Amino acid sequence: MSGLKVPDAPTLIRSSVVEADSPAPTNTTTADGSDFVPRTMKTFAVVVAGAVFLLAAIGRFVWIAPFVGGALLGTALLVAWEYVIRRAFTAEQVLLARGVVSSADGDKTPPKKKFGGKRALLAFALIKYPAVGLLLWWVARHMAQQEIAAFMSGFVLLQIVIGLRGLGAYLFPNKSGK
Repeated sequence: MSGLKVPDAPTLIRSSVVEADSPAPTNTTTADGSDFVPRTMKTFAVVVAGAVFLLAAIGRFVWIAPFVGGALLGTALLVAWEYVIRRAFTAEQVLLARGVVSSADGDKTPPKKKFGGKRALLAFALIKYPAVGLLLWWVARHMAQQEIAAFMSGFVLLQIVIGLRGLGAYLFPNKSGK
């Protein structure tokens, strides 16, 4: 043979293997992850600004507005979803739904919910999906193919940023607990 030796395939060993029972900490400042969306929006704003700069640099000024429109749609949907989830599902409401009574509350009378649970998600979905469908119909009806591609690129870019942030949190867990 040629004398070449192929090395064995490396195995992926996470840096938090020692703590196998506890989940890997996320790279967030707060323990509940409530800063994930604001931090993602800051990162996304920088990436969108860079993409707009690149579109301007190559002279595709017509694509900038559809690209930013798609990015704004993705941002609006993510922020609205975060708002609904954080408002609809609080820890107290989930515990009351499961019948767990805290030591401070001797009675099991649930507090009046102004906004919560499955009804809030249903209302959000009944507003969101027709509105997004109408917007996408308008985009498909009034834009050229290249502008539609720019619009979709702006929308999908947010999903890519979220995925890369998750991958970074998985590969490089925050050991300090910050």
